[in-house]
Amino acid sequence: MSSTADIHPFGLTLYQGMLYWTDWKNQCISRLDLSNGNKKMIITGLKKPMDIHLYDSSVTISGPHPCAINRRLCSDLCLLKPYGGYQCACPTGIFLKPDGRTCDYVMYNKKSSDHFMLFAEANAGEIYKVPLDITDTPCEPLAIRDNISRPVAVDYDSVEGKVYWTDVTLKQIVRSYPNGSDLEVLASHNVTNPDAIAIDWIGRNLYWTDAGTNRIEVSRLDGSFRTSLITANVDLPRAIILDIEARKMYWSDWGFSPKIEKSNMDGTDRTTIVSSGLMWVNSLALDFKKKLLYWCDARLDLIERVDLQGNNRVVVLNLPKYHHHPFGLALYQETLFWTDWSTQSVHKYNITSTTSEVVVYGMSRPMEIHMYDYNTITTGTTNCSHLNGGCSHICLPNPTGHRCFCPEGVRLKPGDQFTCQVGKKQDIAK
Repeated sequence: MSSTADIHPFGLTLYQGMLYWTDWKNQCISRLDLSNGNKKMIITGLKKPMDIHLYDSSVTISGPHPCAINRRLCSDLCLLKPYGGYQCACPTGIFLKPDGRTCDYVMYNKKSSDHFMLFAEANAGEIYKVPLDITDTPCEPLAIRDNISRPVAVDYDSVEGKVYWTDVTLKQIVRSYPNGSDLEVLASHNVTNPDAIAIDWIGRNLYWTDAGTNRIEVSRLDGSFRTSLITANVDLPRAIILDIEARKMYWSDWGFSPKIEKSNMDGTDRTTIVSSGLMWVNSLALDFKKKLLYWCDARLDLIERVDLQGNNRVVVLNLPKYHHHPFGLALYQETLFWTDWSTQSVHKYNITSTTSEVVVYGMSRPMEIHMYDYNTITTGTTNCSHLNGGCSHICLPNPTGHRCFCPEGVRLKPGDQFTCQVGKKQDIAK
């Protein structure tokens, strides 16, 4: 039939000389007799009929089937070959062992655990993992099913192998293993808009921003000894990132005067490094080698960078002309990764070659993104990593030493900069 047939076909199937199709324009299922050209609508009154399939038990293929007979010889998939026989196959990114039958999950798990990307998908209520050293870049949701509704921020602790995330619907900060086991709600009391988190995996502390309570808070990684760190002159704190080696932290503020600030990880030596040409700085990324700070602005749809003193500002990507709308941002080697609401994808851009491509398609609301690379992760010690710096509760480092902190509402003993007062409340409701 030609384009003058006044139809809009979608699904198609053939049966006993009859051609059947679903039709969007006529909202029906039609058939065409291929022997005489007669056309007839057989089901009408539909809204948007999609695919179509016909089944006839009398023409079902029967008899021996190589994959049915030998299905136990393939560890995963058994596929028929065109001229007889079968071939074993594996899921995307996993290779067959030399025996041609067994999928090598040991090698896959090792390679997928060395360098990977995590990102939150808010509408699906999922956290996805993308191994970066695996062929075809498979993207799989983590097996987390509880205490997750609308995740936004995500981070990873390489020491215990646990994933941390914030949920803006449940108003919680949560952690678990990637398989969903050992799940713990770390903070839920007086949590309003937990938009960003950052892990100090050496000092074993957790930092987060909350635009609803207008503060930056910190606790131990298990959520204990929670206390407010930055509360003055902060309006709508958003993104946060740590430079553990330098004992520095950086955060953005969406408030009346949008800005990017930095301080020591104990909150001292606070200074503004960018205070103009900003609107909604959603996410921050650090180039530790070149000492550069990147950010994406979800209002201006720009990705920019400065040095760590706030100088030498450069627009890296002007995304409005490409109809992009970035949300999360991360840096891996010489490549920027960002989540994009307009394209509903995860993109990457090589800073050196200026080439870009889409890494993950088909998302609905991809949110914050986190990269893990065991080769470049900061190791070693800080003043807080040995015996918690002598602190009874929380130890926060700075470039020349550290300071001890107590849970909210508790003070250090008079004349003792290490010990919180006994007999006082030593934790805060999670």
